[in-house]
Amino acid sequence: RPRGQSRPVELALVPGLYARGQVIGDGGRGVAGALVQIDHVPATGLWPPQSTDSDGRWISGPLAAGSYRVRARRDGFVARKAATISVPPAAVPDAIALAPVTLELIRTGKITGRVVDERGRPLVGATVHDRLAETEYLGVIWARLPLAAEAAAMPAGTILPSLSSRATSRRAVSDASGAFVLDDVPPGRVDVEVLNASSVPLRTGALTLAPGATLDVGTLRVQGAVLFAGRVVDADGRAVTGARVTAASPPSGSGAATNGAAAAGAPGLYAVSGAEGEFNLPLPAGEHRLTASAPGHRDVTVTVRVPPITAASPDAGATTTTLRLARGGGELNGVLEGVVHDSEGRPLARARISAHAPGAPPGAAPLASAVADAGGGFRLTGLPPVLAPVLASSGGGGAIVTVQHDGYAPYRQVIAPDAVGASLRIVVPIPGGIDGEVHERITGAPIAKFHIEARGPDGAQARFPDPSAGRKNSGGTSPLRFSLRRLTPGPWTLRLEARGYRSTEQTIEVTPATSPGDASVRELRLEMERS
Repeated sequence: RPRGQSRPVELALVPGLYARGQVIGDGGRGVAGALVQIDHVPATGLWPPQSTDSDGRWISGPLAAGSYRVRARRDGFVARKAATISVPPAAVPDAIALAPVTLELIRTGKITGRVVDERGRPLVGATVHDRLAETEYLGVIWARLPLAAEAAAMPAGTILPSLSSRATSRRAVSDASGAFVLDDVPPGRVDVEVLNASSVPLRTGALTLAPGATLDVGTLRVQGAVLFAGRVVDADGRAVTGARVTAASPPSGSGAATNGAAAAGAPGLYAVSGAEGEFNLPLPAGEHRLTASAPGHRDVTVTVRVPPITAASPDAGATTTTLRLARGGGELNGVLEGVVHDSEGRPLARARISAHAPGAPPGAAPLASAVADAGGGFRLTGLPPVLAPVLASSGGGGAIVTVQHDGYAPYRQVIAPDAVGASLRIVVPIPGGIDGEVHERITGAPIAKFHIEARGPDGAQARFPDPSAGRKNSGGTSPLRFSLRRLTPGPWTLRLEARGYRSTEQTIEVTPATSPGDASVRELRLEMERS
């Protein structure tokens, strides 16, 4: 339109409903001054947060029909329970017709301690992190951070070298006395990790932090190490970018030093080679087996020896070792590799990864299988270089990669026939869960003996009581309650059966939980009629 001319704009207003509820703490009392964020699913960021009153109660502005995600936050707390609400079309404007929504916050805690070297001297400038004990294991990538251009050129799915932990962990730096304080740590089972360029990474065992508590881990003694440098090249001497180099634990009786704080059987340290094939690993004195692997190449393993570290020669072992990868060969040398993590970015260490041909019967042997390392990286070897013949013989379609982890629901992903030699990035959703009770519809009396068959997305199934748990009411806190865990997010149909009552079904939308193992649907009340 010519400058200066206006154009009318029509804005339509529709009736809306108010959402309301309360934010409670771990003691069951209302939390004042918490901020409640309401947003569409998917998010749009159109609604400002609402503040709770002195009793923790809140009320939203009018909401149009649709699905909304409701979360609460406040300094010194972490969310335990969020909610998803569904707003039906409103018949009467300004009506408060939605059921109250309860949001839960738990007080965060504090972890304190002190870091010293093997001689008991304070270690200054060491980086200390907290980690979720159930989902992450010892394993640190030590290498130079690539430039932006180099990072962009790296293969898709490559784990970039980093000296920091996951974005949601807390971080502190030890002071002149070696002391550190981790603030605002969510309660639960956690590990404490110490990273220092001149020391072997240390990981404590699982620790339990109570809500609002201060946990003193005492003195953490780390072992000195040399930042061992190396380079990965191919058979023609060209640098290999994105190769994974792992350092195996020294064999028993070799005389090599070990880090007593690391859990037995924990995955070894690993590095990812940079743009020039370079890598660095902090290794203690003694012998170590370094194994380099990359798509399209055969693995190579070398044994290196780090001399004892002395005050006169602290960097005696920092020499360059070249790992030369051999060319792949044979009919079954295909490699499928990648990284697996959950929807919050946590790597799924020790997840079981397997590849199956489409249409394979239950229990059939996989084409290949592997266990994810500390960073969620996995590598399936022995696959056909091109999966197309395998897929054609089984009716076409993509091969299936399955992920199994103790804290998550089984997850499947279809891959393309040409995926061998490429890098996969598998994102496993955080599972949800349902806690509730079953009551008689007329009298409201609780029903003690009942069975639940649950059917979810992609044919997923769950039962209560769980026959595999070996006890009558697995997961329930009383004989009158039920608990279903590790549920794939999505609609779940619950079929209830009890002697003397009519069978009934109800469909529940299960959302992801805040943390693996938590329930995302709480205090669900199911009712049955007498037959």
